[in-house]
Amino acid sequence: MHAFLATGWQQPWIDDDRVQVSRYITLGGPHVREAGQQALDGTPDDVRRFLDSGRQQAQNDDDRIKVTQLLTTGGPEVQKAAQRALDGTVEDVQAFLATGYALAAERDQETATVAHLANLAKDAGARAAEQTKQAQDAASRAIAAAQRAKDAAQRAAAETQAAKDSSVQAAGAAARAADAARGAAEASKTAVSAASEANRASRIAANAAAQAATAASLAEQACSRAYQAASAAAADGAHAVEARQAAVDARNVAAGARAAADAANAAGQAADASGQAAGAARSASANADAAASAASEAAGYARSAGADASRAEQAAATAKAAADRANRAASAAESLAGQAAAAARQARDAANAAAGHADAAANAADQAAQAADEAKKDADAAAAYAAQAKQSADVATTAADQAAQVETTSRQADAQRLQAEQEQAVADAQQAKQDEAARTAAADWKAGEAAQKDAETQRLLDEAANPATDPALAITDIRTAAAHLMATGGPWTRTAAATALSGDEAGLRQFLSSRLAVAIEQDDRTSVITLADTSDNARFKEAALAAFAGTYDQVKEFLRTRDYQGKADDDRIAAQLLLNNGGPAMKEAANTALNGTARDVAEFLRTGQYEAASIAATARANAALGTGLACTNSFLPDTPLLLGDGSRKRIDQVRIGDVVRAGDPLTGRLEERPVTNIIIGEGPKSLVAVSVTSAEGPQRNGTVESTGNHPFWVDGTKQWTEVRDLRRGDVLDDGNGGNAVVSEIVQWQATARVYNLTVDGLHSYFVFAGEIPVLVHNAACIRFVVDTKGVIRDLEGPQAQILLNKAVGDGFRNDVAAFLRERGRTVVTDAEDKAALTFQTPYGPRTFDIGVWDSDGKLLGYVEAKTGGSVYNAAQQAKDEWLRQQYGFNIDVVRYVG
Repeated sequence: MHAFLATGWQQPWIDDDRVQVSRYITLGGPHVREAGQQALDGTPDDVRRFLDSGRQQAQNDDDRIKVTQLLTTGGPEVQKAAQRALDGTVEDVQAFLATGYALAAERDQETATVAHLANLAKDAGARAAEQTKQAQDAASRAIAAAQRAKDAAQRAAAETQAAKDSSVQAAGAAARAADAARGAAEASKTAVSAASEANRASRIAANAAAQAATAASLAEQACSRAYQAASAAAADGAHAVEARQAAVDARNVAAGARAAADAANAAGQAADASGQAAGAARSASANADAAASAASEAAGYARSAGADASRAEQAAATAKAAADRANRAASAAESLAGQAAAAARQARDAANAAAGHADAAANAADQAAQAADEAKKDADAAAAYAAQAKQSADVATTAADQAAQVETTSRQADAQRLQAEQEQAVADAQQAKQDEAARTAAADWKAGEAAQKDAETQRLLDEAANPATDPALAITDIRTAAAHLMATGGPWTRTAAATALSGDEAGLRQFLSSRLAVAIEQDDRTSVITLADTSDNARFKEAALAAFAGTYDQVKEFLRTRDYQGKADDDRIAAQLLLNNGGPAMKEAANTALNGTARDVAEFLRTGQYEAASIAATARANAALGTGLACTNSFLPDTPLLLGDGSRKRIDQVRIGDVVRAGDPLTGRLEERPVTNIIIGEGPKSLVAVSVTSAEGPQRNGTVESTGNHPFWVDGTKQWTEVRDLRRGDVLDDGNGGNAVVSEIVQWQATARVYNLTVDGLHSYFVFAGEIPVLVHNAACIRFVVDTKGVIRDLEGPQAQILLNKAVGDGFRNDVAAFLRERGRTVVTDAEDKAALTFQTPYGPRTFDIGVWDSDGKLLGYVEAKTGGSVYNAAQQAKDEWLRQQYGFNIDVVRYVG
């Protein structure tokens, strides 16, 4: 076991990676095969790089080859759509292959289309098979993990029941039950992942079915044209040439339709397999649920024995909730797999039938052409062929409807998958919050700090030391306190507590009377040595070593003050640096400390600087609109804005690129900033008219109307405040020190068209109330700014920032996604779920890099990540503007410039 954990796992991991690369080589195109083989011929690091990024790049190259081939052989509509895809992004290429080609080909109604659709369906079936394998692997891992967790939890429950007479043994067994329950929760997460993989496999299979159904529809259309040609030839021999060509086309179509049927059949088999994987994941969730029940049972036994079972109870509840989520996700994936398999078989049958119909139509066209050559006219045959043409056209319509229905089913299933993944993300966040709370609540020993005990542990020790305490209760108190110290004490204290718990009552009393105090002193001395070892300040190190060599009182005093010769001067230098580099709150706190005593400066460095930073963060959060303001805050069309040159323009006439006057209310800085986005909404609105009066100079009055939740800056509170929450007397920022006083507020409901902007950098602009400008915030859903050094700021929450590495392409997108996830957003990238981020527009499909939701599941918007000179091209802009207009989408472009 130890050997495996140390190094033994490495070779199996390498072998698994090589197997996965081999699967990609088998299923991939020329670039994937070449890149995969190069990786296999290289080192394990080369293999891992291929799996992490190289495969996707090679797949992108293969996809472009496929689009180029379709461009070369396609009709006018296909050529236009293919060229748009090649001119666009990788996502445009992928969307064209997934759905765009089928739509364009249907408009062209060309015979070559069926063969291409068959090839696409075949590729989709192969991808579905590969995705199914991943689902099966994940399901196998989930089953094994859940079984282990179940066995461990049941053993722990039995041990806890057997230890009913010993609280210490019961507590240990309950802790093992808690560990088993946590294992069950992790197994459930794996089951959710398996269900998600199965969901993706089924959706790919459904896509193959839709393409096969479209091929069947086009084949039936070819049948109809062949019968129409036969009818025309039977009625008039002059149409014999057209009938022969229609026969050739129909036979070509029949071959393509049979290939599409084979692909649909393979996709159906993959969907069946993905359903089995989802079923396996569901069985894993049942084992995880059993493990949770066993852990809960163990907690009950532990409580009966007088032991603390809170960890086991909490872990059991978490595992139970995780098992329920896994069961829901797996059941939904299993249902989708059944639907996808059924759709694939329907498409197979339709394509086979269409192939038969096409052959029959070809024969009819040949017969009619032959009869025409012999100068025979046959009115009855012409009518029969016309009826057959009508029947084929009707079947083609049915097949097209079937393809549309499959796509609808796939989208609905994708929504279910997103819901499952969102539930898991929320659960992960809640668990992280619980873990952090538990860490904060525990008075854990930290090297460099004096040993301390939490209030409950100290109470138990005091009660046990009290001569008036009943001896039996005293022993129980010592045991309980020792158990607490096992979790929170330093290394010496934990060792002493473990020794006491394994001994008799005399050992417990000795632990209380002397051994605990000795252990605490040793922990404090260890802390002093740690400080000395980790400091590069020679005078501090010298003082620490002197304290360590002295009495225990000297040790405690050093840990309390960390005093050394010259500390006061060093502290003042450190405080001065914070004063020079800090914001307003930090400067104020540092100034106060520097104007006081040496102790004041030391206290500022110990805690005051962090309190000041917290105050500044709160102010910035208010300045950045926190997290609660929605995307729907907007102004009526005729609201005038202040432009950068001092002139005015109605908000409905503002265009992207126009420069407006923006302000930073915390510093008073005014800048000219370009508009980067325009958001338009229409519908029932809660509107507010706020009237203001100038506070100084000639009296001026004015009114501005907006939706009730638009944020205005209030100078008195130094906060962005929704307009409906303004009060008479509030002073608004007019860009000149605050000279606009709220005099009246009127609210009403109406249906209106409203406008808002996104402003680069400062994210604010001025609107006019009569002749008085007032500062308002811009659109406040997702606002990201990346400067030329790669510093990204999230302006919807505290203005936290990170320095991104010099990543390019997908790496930059992943950095942005990780940044958002760290701040509580639910994030989906196009690599994780492209279908969820793809939307159809009149200009072609649009796939975003990132979708972002808040913690309540509300859509915040979409992100397009750009690097270097990557172009935000005209096609993307046209699609985005249409999506903004139609759906009110909030779309941000985040650029990294290295």
